[in-house]
Amino acid sequence: MLGAATLSVGRFGGGQAPNIVPDAAWLVADRRSLPGETLESVRAEIEAALIASGCEGVRIASCSVEKPPLGTPADHTSVRHCRAALKQIGHADEIGTVAFGTDAGVFADEEIPGVVMGPGSIAQAHTHREWVDVGEVDAMADFFEQLLRTRA
Repeated sequence: MLGAATLSVGRFGGGQAPNIVPDAAWLVADRRSLPGETLESVRAEIEAALIASGCEGVRIASCSVEKPPLGTPADHTSVRHCRAALKQIGHADEIGTVAFGTDAGVFADEEIPGVVMGPGSIAQAHTHREWVDVGEVDAMADFFEQLLRTRA
């Protein structure tokens, strides 16, 4: 549902001076993992790509997962309850996927299921002018009230 994983180089460097060919260089890349992938499988994929491209002497110094992916099944109880609450308050209950990280993946790794939803648009989030329409906040409050009312 999310398509291919992404990889981007965020930082790189090396060398001692502009007029000297560097004896070493480094880069820091961000490889977004997908549900079902593991740290080991991602590392193996990158190592295989380095070998296939003929990059001799290149190694992965470290590899870590900061935000694991979330892959809650569409038929999971938490998804069904959220969809029912949305319908009860007259909102669309369609399921979608998003290509950004949340702490929900961290909880899912501890077997605490998650559903990511909320007011506003990701296009407005984490910008210097982040904002959310008050009507959308009110709608989320109605949703949570309905969800709690039916689960109490």
